[in-house]
Amino acid sequence: MTLQLALLELSAAFDCVDHDILLMRLQRIVGLSGQVLSWIRSFLTERSLRVVYAGGLSLLIVLLWGVPQGSVLGPLLFLLYTAELFDIIVSVTFGRLAGRDYWPSCGMVTV
Repeated sequence: MTLQLALLELSAAFDCVDHDILLMRLQRIVGLSGQVLSWIRSFLTERSLRVVYAGGLSLLIVLLWGVPQGSVLGPLLFLLYTAELFDIIVSVTFGRLAGRDYWPSCGMVTV
């Protein structure tokens, strides 16, 4: 019996979401378009941050990637962004397990 383990380090994952890829997936997977897609694009873009530390103020940093944390939409958008990840892991795993019985629709493997 062979055991395979995949670990994903997601500590900064919300900060690494590519806006263009997310918007494309929202169109393709969810079917969003028009004004709703424009609202989400507006929600994601033209964001910036500053840090106050020990009485000092950092430079303004424009955020080019990521979903806003602490918002209701942030976790939902991240889940939609990573929705295809499971399919990719399953296809790679099943490619390595060629010749064994499996049910690709539910990702179960018989060893």
